Amino acid sequence: MSQIRIPVLLMPHFLRDVLSIPQGSLIVTEKNKYVRGVKVDIAIGDVVAKTLVSRARIIDYKTRRKIRVQQENKAGKRVLYIVNPAGTLSLNTLTIISNTVFDEIIVDGEEDLVPLAAIRNNNYNSIAYGQPGVGVVVIEKNMYTVFRAREILKTFKPVMYAYTSRERRVEY
Repeated sequence: MSQIRIPVLLMPHFLRDVLSIPQGSLIVTEKNKYVRGVKVDIAIGDVVAKTLVSRARIIDYKTRRKIRVQQENKAGKRVLYIVNPAGTLSLNTLTIISNTVFDEIIVDGEEDLVPLAAIRNNNYNSIAYGQPGVGVVVIEKNMYTVFRAREILKTFKPVMYAYTSRERRVEY
């Protein structure tokens, strides 16, 4: 299996606890139930994309990093593919998600940090992502949420990352 080296922003360890706290409005569900019918511009994560009404979705065909999720494919969509290793935002991810109109983005890697890039896209005003075991977080785009995402991204460290589809991590 070949490796590729890609430029990424590496999340600092101290942010794990900070970003585990919902960054928007939390919609809580009963145990083993899903939030349904909420309308947002971008749904991030496979279960959220499947259960909410959205203009666009960002998925990796997994939930909780393991369980494969079957998704419905519709003809005529603007589908893009990105590489985004876990715990990072790749330059590819930041550029495409921040600046492109899309219907679907399929992630090779992990989409957990993608809301930080998606909030910067001027074509979309609301984003939803899953809060595991609790419900769904909805972020409405405004000056504060854009500023907060920018401030969080400033703490990330730029590195070159050796990446394979098996997620082997080697920093240079």
